[in-house]
Amino acid sequence: MSRILDIKAASNKWIANFNDNVIRVVEANEKSMLTMNKANMLKSLDAMDKTLIHSRTGSAFLSAGYAKRKHKSKPNLFDRGDFQGGMFMTMPTEKEYIISSDDEKVNFLQSNYGKIFGISPKDQPKAQKINDASIVNDYMKLVFNT
Repeated sequence: MSRILDIKAASNKWIANFNDNVIRVVEANEKSMLTMNKANMLKSLDAMDKTLIHSRTGSAFLSAGYAKRKHKSKPNLFDRGDFQGGMFMTMPTEKEYIISSDDEKVNFLQSNYGKIFGISPKDQPKAQKINDASIVNDYMKLVFNT
């Protein structure tokens, strides 16, 4: 009977700290979430799976001179890795996360290409599956010592 009471106590403790536990577990999945966001950027897509369009020019293509210098025709937000290397994810609450970059170009890129940070609609089910599994595993580990 004491094992059942121990499980009940551990479960109650985990649930009492549910919000903090969800934040801790999902933030631990930062690498997976950032990988999905980065993959979209490299395909010249924004966070809503739409083609990156420059706000000033209205074009999905780089200017001829810049394209020649960079050896690419479409913006893919990969600037020698500085921008993507500085990406991070944080969760102010258990219901929201923020993806950004500490690279100096973040404001420039957002103002020129719009909503570039986030898990795209096509990747949201995958992200949810990863996070749900992690939350369940964390609960099981802490409650049942598995």
